[in-house]
Amino acid sequence: MRVGNGRSCRFWTDNWSPFGSFESYLLRGTASRSGISRTATLSELCVEGQWALPPARSDEFLQVYTFLTTVELREEEDRYEWCVTDAPTNRSSTGDVYRKLKPEEKEVPWTKVVWIRGGIPKHSFLTWLFMRSSPALGASKLTRHAFCVIVRLNHAITFYFNVLMLGICSNKF
Repeated sequence: MRVGNGRSCRFWTDNWSPFGSFESYLLRGTASRSGISRTATLSELCVEGQWALPPARSDEFLQVYTFLTTVELREEEDRYEWCVTDAPTNRSSTGDVYRKLKPEEKEVPWTKVVWIRGGIPKHSFLTWLFMRSSPALGASKLTRHAFCVIVRLNHAITFYFNVLMLGICSNKF
């Protein structure tokens, strides 16, 4: 979270500091005895530019209090930022997170055979699963033969399904 005026940024639960959430950094699952309300915002704890906080009771609290001396509240609103790549952004993208967690793999030679246009997704998916679980594609005649049968079935079922749908659709008009 990018801190602005501190009115919506919660002291304990929001991830607004280099320590992450103070709840996980300072409390570690225990209740706070510091006197700071669980729902307190930064603007409630910073009065006229001065932090109104109880004395530090541990080295971690002391580190946090030292960090707070560098924080100044401004007039702009608090806002969430996403830092999946090197540059922070105001929008979240599931695709960006996925690519960060699972790097792109090289394309296998059978991709275009399995994922055919107009194919029934269930059949393509099952073919893909079979090919992914095959330890060495093409290493045995059985694997090659099973692959060919599945691909031909996938193409044939897709073709007949499309013909059937075309026939049903043309009868309605």
